[in-house]
Amino acid sequence: MIIYQVELKIEKDIAKAYLLWLTPHMKKMMSFRGFLKVDFYEEITNEDEDNKSYTAIYHLASEADLQAYLSEHAQEMRDEGMKRFGNRCQAKRKVYYLKKSFS
Repeated sequence: MIIYQVELKIEKDIAKAYLLWLTPHMKKMMSFRGFLKVDFYEEITNEDEDNKSYTAIYHLASEADLQAYLSEHAQEMRDEGMKRFGNRCQAKRKVYYLKKSFS
């Protein structure tokens, strides 16, 4: 399993509009091959007075599925947010390979 994590920092005054846009954006992400699940979190320890922080964690079936997304869809998906919100939001992306899981 692959984890594709997107950390978001959004200016507070556009956060509500951003979140309204983000839900269909995440649903579109889930339509791509290999995307199994997304979890969305709001950071509660955020001390930044000007920004809200969120994290989307996408679970993918394989690294090949992630590579297909990155080469076929990622730029278009990223451009959608940039066109709408410009530099008022920032995204930092990380990829993890699941080594072990405990319950």
